[in-house]
Amino acid sequence: MKKLIAVFIFIVFNFLLGLSFAEEKEFKENDAHKLACKGIDYCKAAEKIWSDYKVDQYCRKALRFFHKALRIGGLTEKELIDVYVNQGACYGYMRYYNKAAESFSKALKIEPENIMALLNRAVNYANTGQKFKAMEDLEKVIELDSHSPQGEFAQKAEEILDRL
Repeated sequence: MKKLIAVFIFIVFNFLLGLSFAEEKEFKENDAHKLACKGIDYCKAAEKIWSDYKVDQYCRKALRFFHKALRIGGLTEKELIDVYVNQGACYGYMRYYNKAAESFSKALKIEPENIMALLNRAVNYANTGQKFKAMEDLEKVIELDSHSPQGEFAQKAEEILDRL
């Protein structure tokens, strides 16, 4: 009976998290690189979905993979930056703006001039009412991206600055 109850709890828990048995098996993987890649895939999928429920579900899956990959360790600096930036994006999609800003800050500790992390951290600062921090990040994005031919990040940063 106890075993049956344990199986039932496992099924209900995974249903609530939206995990299938195959995904749970993938999560037990111990290769940090594969886990990070899987998390990034879920994060990118969440970016393309407009349903709040589905975004939340995909982001929770992505965050599980990111947390496990970070716990295992052994990721390169580029992989760490990708994990932190995508982790921040997931937290932002889920409206956990402070956690999102923390994740982007971790990416920026590794690569201080990462335009994507700066721009996203600025957006999350703005969402939490930290206007001056947001402005600092946006001004840095404009400074860094003004040298690129397209300047798309600088243009986006200027749009956000105008709204602050």
